[in-house]
Order: sequence, then C-alpha cells, then structure tokens
Amino acid sequence: MKQITVAVIGGGNRGRTYTDSMKELGKDYYDVIAICDPDINMINQFKDKHDIKDEMCFTDYNDFFKKGKIADCVLVATMDDLHIDPALKAIELGYDILLEKPVCPNAEDCVKIANAAKEKGVKIFHDPIMGEKCHLYWGIGNEVAQIHKELLPLTDYTF
Repeated sequence: MKQITVAVIGGGNRGRTYTDSMKELGKDYYDVIAICDPDINMINQFKDKHDIKDEMCFTDYNDFFKKGKIADCVLVATMDDLHIDPALKAIELGYDILLEKPVCPNAEDCVKIANAAKEKGVKIFHDPIMGEKCHLYWGIGNEVAQIHKELLPLTDYTF
C-alpha cells in the first residue's frame, strides 16, 4: 500500500482522534505532514507528535492552501459549521478529503461539496456510522443525513 500523506485542518478532538489512529498504523500507511489550527498550542502538539516541519504549521488554513497541493489528502476537522470553506478550497486544488461528521449542518452546503467533488473528480470520505449517530444526537434533519448517504459515498481510503 502506498503511504498517504495527510494535512490536517482543525487540531481539536476529532482531528487528534483520526491522526492518533493514523500514527498507530505507522508511517508506512499515513504521514501527517501539515497542521492548520488557530491555536498555536495545538499546532505545537501536532508538530511534536507527528514530526511536522515548521514550514508546514499554519494558524490560517488559507496560508496552507497557497502552497498548492502538497499532500495526498486533507482531513477537515474544524467546527461543523466551518467545514464548507476549507472543503471547497481543498477540492479546488484536487485534494481527496476526510471530512469530519457531519459533512455540513445543512443540505445546501452538502450538495455544494458533493457537486464540487464530482466536478473535480476527488474523493470525499466521511464516517457514515458516526455521521448517522451525530444526526440523531444533534437532531440534524433527515434531509442532511440522506444527502450524506446518497452524495458522499465511501472511497478507497480506509481511515
């Protein structure tokens, strides 16, 4: 299996959960090469844990995207209502994305992401089990859950 390089946008709980699992699997599978988070302490934790170079640490994900496509995929683990902007920017650059659940808190943004991904030919992965649980827990409407199921299928990546 080819090693997958990963850039992380959002170093909070979910970002750490996914990257901790990646680290356990080892660098033969995944290499976390960049972190974007407004909290410098969070950046430093990621930097130390994953041996991320200084020039690959960003407090603003826009600065990361200015570098072009420098990883195989992007993990978008920002706050739920902030997923749309980094997801669309990543898609525009041709990144495959692991998009933390819920993909977006409304159906319109889910459709925007799905259509952009189809147009660019990139893969979107999200955790459908956690996504469904999240919809039930947070009371997000069935319309969003159905769009997740129909437009954002599982991909070749197994996180």
